[in-house]
Amino acid sequence: MANKAMGILIIFLMISGCTSGADRVARQDPIPMIQKKGWEAVTFKTDNFDISGFKPGLWQQIKILTIYIEGDGLAWLSRSRVSSDPTPIYPMGLALALAHPRAGQALYLARPFQFGQKRNINRQYWTHARFAPQVIQAYAQILDDLKQKNQFTGFHLVGYSGGGGIAALLAARRNDVTLLITVAGNLDHRAWTKHHRVSSLSESLNPADHSAKLALIPQVHFYGEKDRIIPGSIAAAYAQSFPDRRLLKIVPVPDMGHGEGWDLLWPKLYDRALAHFHDLM
Repeated sequence: MANKAMGILIIFLMISGCTSGADRVARQDPIPMIQKKGWEAVTFKTDNFDISGFKPGLWQQIKILTIYIEGDGLAWLSRSRVSSDPTPIYPMGLALALAHPRAGQALYLARPFQFGQKRNINRQYWTHARFAPQVIQAYAQILDDLKQKNQFTGFHLVGYSGGGGIAALLAARRNDVTLLITVAGNLDHRAWTKHHRVSSLSESLNPADHSAKLALIPQVHFYGEKDRIIPGSIAAAYAQSFPDRRLLKIVPVPDMGHGEGWDLLWPKLYDRALAHFHDLM
């Protein structure tokens, strides 16, 4: 009976791990969300994928752009059935971007094949290869293009859930990320799959393996004290890989689970992250 209950729990976790909202039948339409803020849709074409994004109609004249990266979305329908469309039921990463406390200073990036992108579609990129080198390279290409076409000199990266892993791996390969923030982030997927007793992300890079480079980057990782999907033990496992933790902050957030309500807290949490490293900004 205990094994059956564990199986049911794991299936639930796989279905809902990087989505939020109780309604799992109809996806949240992002267009009304962005229109309320005067944002617009954009597609970033990279060598490997087309990636959906949303941005303000006009960026302010800034040097540092804050980029938000979405979670894994609806990767699985059950423990053994892969979703045909990884678009999130509710895009919490987008909700965080729209709650950014400084207007005209942020950009949102979805994950490969979310929001209708189909070029070179391959389900491995939202299952075991969700953090593959080709995925990280696509985001690096987008950042390079942003710098070339604008006046940005650097980036703050904010990743939600699995997007936290993307943000960390992206930061590890660049010299222009001045702050890394994750919200309920999957920062050590080996620890995560072991915790949930599910198959490894065999074709994925693991952020915890890149601690030598990441130790040089100011970073704040928020986790919900009631999060059963990516609990605080995952951030703790990530932190254990750091010999030097002076620039590493792990911050528990009381009463928070994995999905609901992070956007409501976000303006204060973002400013709190900045305050941790005010002298370095």
